Amino acid sequence: DEESIASAVFAAHPGSRDQWTLDHVEFTDITAKTGNLSTLRRLTLHWKRTSNDRTDSESSPRLPQTLVLKIVEPPAYAKEEVKELFEIAGDWFLPAVHHQESQFYKFARTCPALPLRVPRCYLIEDRFQPGSCPGWLLMEDLQGVGDTPDIMYGFTEAQLRNVVDQLADFHAFCLNNTHWT
Repeated sequence: DEESIASAVFAAHPGSRDQWTLDHVEFTDITAKTGNLSTLRRLTLHWKRTSNDRTDSESSPRLPQTLVLKIVEPPAYAKEEVKELFEIAGDWFLPAVHHQESQFYKFARTCPALPLRVPRCYLIEDRFQPGSCPGWLLMEDLQGVGDTPDIMYGFTEAQLRNVVDQLADFHAFCLNNTHWT
C-alpha cells in the first residue's frame, strides 16, 4: 500500500517526511521477456510538498521518482515455459529462491563496502510458507544506470565479461572480509 511505500522511502531519506507526502503511485508492468521467474512492476511515485514554506530552492524532492516491485510470482508469459521446471522442482522452488535473494539484499544493506552495484532494497517481504505468496522486493529502479538484457536470446561477449568481472570482485571481497559470516 502507498503508506508502506512512503514509510520505507522516508526511513531511507531522513528529514523528507516533514517536507513531502506521497500523493499517489502508478504501476506499470515491466516484466516483458526478461527471463525473470518473477513479475516486475515499475512504480512511479508522485510526491507532493507538504507546505509552501521552503527552506531550500528545490521544487522536486530528492526522493526516488520510480521504484521496482519484484513479486515472487511467475509472469504470465513464462507460466507455460517454466511449467515443467515447477512440476519437477515443486511448490518450494520459488519461495526458496526468493528467500536466498532476500538474504543477499539484507546482507547488501549492511555492507556499504560491497564491490557490486546492487539496487537499494527499501522493503523485503520474505515469507517461506507453502500456498501463499512467498514475498516481494521493493527496490531502487536502475533504469538509466543499468539494464536488464533479454536473456532469452543470450548475452554478448562484453556482457558476459562484465558479469565475470563483477563475480570475481565479489569473490575477492568475500575472501577478504568477514562481514558476511
